[in-house]
Amino acid sequence: MGWKKIIKEYGIFFFVYWTALWAVSGIIIFLLLEYGMIGGADAILFLEWIRLDSIIPLESIDPTIGNAAIAIAVNECLEIIRFPFAVSSFMILKKILGRNRN
Repeated sequence: MGWKKIIKEYGIFFFVYWTALWAVSGIIIFLLLEYGMIGGADAILFLEWIRLDSIIPLESIDPTIGNAAIAIAVNECLEIIRFPFAVSSFMILKKILGRNRN
């Protein structure tokens, strides 16, 4: 399903909502890596566990931007959870906000 179809079906506010969820989860992952709450090695092990190393050579990640690169990779892997959550929670929010208008 492409973004044009999604925007047509759910509206532009869904796209804004999903983008906010994507950005917040990416920032949280980056901060967890930056402050050592999640080790970079742990994140790389996760990426290897999901076989991302077969697509992207993880050893080539530049250490100076490593946390940002790992945060982006992990954040993208979370999309399989984030998108269904965004759709279902958006529909609930839409119902709640729709009731408040009446």
